[in-house]
Amino acid sequence: MPLRLTGQQLAVMRLLWDCGELTVADVQERLHSSPKPAYSTVATILGRLEKRGLIQHRQEDRTYFYSAAVSETGVVKDFVDRIFGGSTSELVSHLLDSRDLPLSELDRIKQLIRDYEKTRKPLKGKSRK
Repeated sequence: MPLRLTGQQLAVMRLLWDCGELTVADVQERLHSSPKPAYSTVATILGRLEKRGLIQHRQEDRTYFYSAAVSETGVVKDFVDRIFGGSTSELVSHLLDSRDLPLSELDRIKQLIRDYEKTRKPLKGKSRK
């Protein structure tokens, strides 16, 4: 599932991942862009995302309720698989090499790894990616 999304499409996907089910008017109200997009623009974005299989809708009377058809986790996993060959360590290495991280961010990453190691049991005979 190659995923190329415009900024507005990604913003809509994030809303649907965070909120679950929304109408066109709900999406329009929650988008934080200036100027606020027209109702018809939001409806077009939703239609295009649905055509690509990324979202779905159900109808109640004359109102469409849209929800994500793919999970945020699935999209991220697909990205890591396609760009970094499924290697989490390659992703982290790329992020560390490509930007100046504030110490607070680096400390947060270290804490996430420590927390992960405490709760995750190692797989027998396999190295972690």
